[in-house]
Amino acid sequence: MAGAKEVRTKIASIKSTQKITKAMEMVAASKMRRAQDRALGGSNLYHDAVTLQVFHVLTEVTGNPRYRNAAREYQSAFLDLAQSKETGLLAWGEHLYYDFFRDEVAAERRHHELLEWTPPWPLLWEVNPGAVERAIAGIRYHYFADDPAALYNRHADWARAGHQKPGGQPWIKHSGLYAYSFLFLHSKTKQRRWLDWALGAGDLYWRHRNPETGLTLSCIGDPRPGSRSASAATACSWRTCPASSTAAATTATGPWSSSATAVGR
Repeated sequence: MAGAKEVRTKIASIKSTQKITKAMEMVAASKMRRAQDRALGGSNLYHDAVTLQVFHVLTEVTGNPRYRNAAREYQSAFLDLAQSKETGLLAWGEHLYYDFFRDEVAAERRHHELLEWTPPWPLLWEVNPGAVERAIAGIRYHYFADDPAALYNRHADWARAGHQKPGGQPWIKHSGLYAYSFLFLHSKTKQRRWLDWALGAGDLYWRHRNPETGLTLSCIGDPRPGSRSASAATACSWRTCPASSTAAATTATGPWSSSATAVGR
């Protein structure tokens, strides 16, 4: 019968194997996304978030710090090279990346837009908290006003500091990504304003839910023909929706009407 030490060794070996298997699955998933990456010839750290996590796991499994060190060097270099001095936004996501050949930020379009999974803020915070704070603060430039209750454009000019004009498609996924980002920053800085912005982003689609069904839209004011009737059913604006997140959504004359209100606390 195996001794207690041998059993513990086998259990540790199985756990290590499971971690490595999970790491390999994560790499495979990231390679699938690479096939559609718009950053060929460059660095889009958003697409490499899973790979970076794998490197950290490899250090935990093997005890060799070189994997984590390599990841942190990449994270630090990206923050140094790919952050806009004007807005704080990072050259990543749907349309931006850092071009290896030209050694500068390149773009399919000069639009900053987050992808559908949460940004790797914890990994980046480890190497440069100040840069991460500026990057998350820059998300406010997606909004139509400096107001946590405002609607936003999923696109923002990476290099121009200023709020967006009404329009665009404010998808519900972006509300979640912004709420997560602002709440992450609040958890690190304890500043109330970031909690207010997180609550505003999280409350937006709740205030726009269908008053009859309680269901939310996927995109407020979606201009596509198949969505117009659904959008019209909850066409209250950031200025006319109820301030309280517990109030039912109301209708208004259109998605950009003009009477002011504050976000619910």
